[in-house]
Amino acid sequence: MIVTQIKKQKKNPSRYSIFLDGEFAFGLYDDTILKYGLKSGDNLASNLIEKIRIEDELIFGKRIIYKYLSRRARTIKEVETKLTQLEVSRKTVNEVIDYFLETGYLNDVKFTKEFIETKIRRKPTGSKLIQIKLKQKGVKEETIDEVIGEVYTQNQELEKALEAAQKYISRNRAIAADNFTMQSRLYRYLVSRGFQSDTILEVIKEFN
Repeated sequence: MIVTQIKKQKKNPSRYSIFLDGEFAFGLYDDTILKYGLKSGDNLASNLIEKIRIEDELIFGKRIIYKYLSRRARTIKEVETKLTQLEVSRKTVNEVIDYFLETGYLNDVKFTKEFIETKIRRKPTGSKLIQIKLKQKGVKEETIDEVIGEVYTQNQELEKALEAAQKYISRNRAIAADNFTMQSRLYRYLVSRGFQSDTILEVIKEFN
């Protein structure tokens, strides 16, 4: 097939529309065009076209994920989902993930540590709720268990539960006089914050 026109795209100046035999065929990044030295008049075999498009898709995937990761840290699963939504091939998805794992931009252990530290610093949060949130982001269960055991001990969780309870009671002084009502509502509140039952019972004992 003959390259009849290479036209810069208006919305993305780093991409070009490639016309073959007078019709639009596909878009390519400038890096791909330069690498293969593409120009009008070139005669491209079908296997070369396929090779060029596969390589360009990899460039596309890397650029998209660079931008995606620049906003905030992501999990491997989040990156996989992003690329899949953009209809990137499975082979390219794997290659992009491998690339960012090798460069250190993707690291689920590091992500999990930072996620937990941020959560408990901003607002007292129990390990059960943290586990749920991390699973929703696609972090593997063994990674979650390993990191929680390392950075969020039972004593730390108890301290956070006590902090949450103190704040709750100070906001709801009207129920503090009724011990049964206070215990019941406090229990439900701490459950909603993701604290373990054993931890909650320890907290309630402190306020008896």
